[in-house]
Amino acid sequence: MGNSASAALPYKIGDQTHPPFRNPYTAGYAIHKATSNSDNSNVTAFKASKPDLVKTPLDKFGPKDPSYTQILPALQHFYRSKTILHPNVLKVHALLDTDYPNQESPVNASAVNAGNLSSLEASATTGELIIITEECMPLEDWLSSLDSANVEQNSNMLAYGILCILQALTFLHQNAKLAHGALSPHSIFVTRSGDFKLFYYTLATPIGIEDGGGGPTAHFRKFESYLVPPQYRSPERKETRWDVIQNAAVHAVDSYSLGILFEYLYSHTPTFGYGGQVPEKLKKAVIRLQTNNIKMRPRVHPLLKCPVFAENEYVQLNDSLSTMDLKGVEEKVIFLQKLPSLMAPGGTLSGRSMCVYKIVPILVSCLRQATMKGPDGSEGGSGGVLQDVDRRLIMAVTPAF
Repeated sequence: MGNSASAALPYKIGDQTHPPFRNPYTAGYAIHKATSNSDNSNVTAFKASKPDLVKTPLDKFGPKDPSYTQILPALQHFYRSKTILHPNVLKVHALLDTDYPNQESPVNASAVNAGNLSSLEASATTGELIIITEECMPLEDWLSSLDSANVEQNSNMLAYGILCILQALTFLHQNAKLAHGALSPHSIFVTRSGDFKLFYYTLATPIGIEDGGGGPTAHFRKFESYLVPPQYRSPERKETRWDVIQNAAVHAVDSYSLGILFEYLYSHTPTFGYGGQVPEKLKKAVIRLQTNNIKMRPRVHPLLKCPVFAENEYVQLNDSLSTMDLKGVEEKVIFLQKLPSLMAPGGTLSGRSMCVYKIVPILVSCLRQATMKGPDGSEGGSGGVLQDVDRRLIMAVTPAF
């Protein structure tokens, strides 16, 4: 067992881009460049050395209990990453605990969901935790990379990114029945196509646990003060009022953090055109999200209807692109007919990154669908689709380069 088992992964892990203990909120995972052995495509690798996790205290960055180390939060994130699947959470291609190359780990999903500390503590601690995801960068890196001259484009990209996070949180709350618990800039990553993806499930928890402690899991109660920037922790968390959380809705702790996140994103840089302020149409929502009254904090899902997102053409087009594979032939053809003007210089979907990482994959998918053999041996789903899609492919790709 140990590091040699990492060769079992069909990926080549390259240079480290971010060190493992760069702040207290990343669970001790370093970030590496990586490529797939099958097609040489770029991916991202998250790696954590379990011996280092065991000896690195969570209070490395502050005066807290030195007996609390990085290992259990890192393990919780690793095993949660196996089970949380949605287009707006960071896509995991492969995972490997090198202590258990044949996946015979004593940790199981039900134990993690219940916040069973003894299950995580039973894990061996001599190897590495490796998570291979779609290619991405930390949100803070993305913010720093923005061109301050492109105010409108930056504003549109941020609005779409926030929509992605709203959809991820809606899935967690409504479908997975989980609170993320660690929502902050450190838990968000950005793909090459500009999609924001939720990650770092170090504190993900159901709400209303009947284990005598009340509220979230024992794991959450033990570690939450270490793994989230203090300003993102709601008042009841800081006061350890777990009984209050237990009787609240699952979204409540994340809603508070979301309100703080909105303020951070819009004040972080003046490149979004709002003078470092939250857009006027979001201000009331942000105030309600940050209320001290946990039962008055709004759910995340209704925010999707806010005009900042719902009336933004760039946001709505990007959201539509994310589900294009599910649309019928006629809907795809209608979209392709509009595509040249959308991708022209200054158009809503202009830009090389948009073309390479979103439009081209859709066009390739359309071509494959159009050239599929039907049951009778005919090509395409309906007459003329191949010719039309082929023409649109040439017209759409050309202006992007």
